[in-house]
Amino acid sequence: MDNKPRRLLLIHGLGESALCFLSLRATWTQQGWEVMAPDLPGYGQRHAQAPATFDEMVGELAGCLTEPSVVLGHSMGGVLGLLLCVRYPEHIAAFINVEGNLSDADCTFSSLAIAQTEKHFLAKGFHDLLTSSLLNGLGQGDARQGSYRERMAGCNPLAFYRNSQELVQQSVNGQLIEQFRDAIPGVPRVYMAGDTAGGVSQQSRQRLRQAAIPLIVVPDSGHWPFLEAPDTFDYLLKPLLTGQGGYPLT
Repeated sequence: MDNKPRRLLLIHGLGESALCFLSLRATWTQQGWEVMAPDLPGYGQRHAQAPATFDEMVGELAGCLTEPSVVLGHSMGGVLGLLLCVRYPEHIAAFINVEGNLSDADCTFSSLAIAQTEKHFLAKGFHDLLTSSLLNGLGQGDARQGSYRERMAGCNPLAFYRNSQELVQQSVNGQLIEQFRDAIPGVPRVYMAGDTAGGVSQQSRQRLRQAAIPLIVVPDSGHWPFLEAPDTFDYLLKPLLTGQGGYPLT
């Protein structure tokens, strides 16, 4: 273990905050890891800040990587983590993509946002999305973490909208799976997905199979496997981080 990375960077998704990683961070901090889980500009405790582009967020995240680290990105954070690997591979010990976008079929809420004009979304659309039944029961953590709806309510609507635009652009052009497969050859990588209808799209699962990218399925979970099945997620994550069990990240 002495020669293995002991730093873990957690990157949250669209409308999220670092609060979604509260339990995951505590688990691995107790295991002796240095765990970094920043709020992105416009989200969580930084909701009052101006939105940042993907390039700007990747550059900021790179500043956290003073030594080789394992990067775990969820949803939009999976896209940002992939871009981080492409741009700064020398700083990445391994990449764990959790339910990150790989195709346009994964753009659930981002596509709803950009179907509106920015003006309409800021005036009404964000509120309508927050109060929509589509969010019922999603991303439910413990009492401290709350639900996705509660965490989304704390984000900057303009950040949500503009990051949705970039997320859809990244997802529809087919380059994400190609980058995941080809653009980070020196970076061990794996994809973790839920197994219910709320998880990653069948289109993206097919792309993962065609690209021969290792896929680890977390039973009884959807888009937030680390919240919806935390014990199982931790059980499956442990060998990835500790180098046990013959997983691809060893």
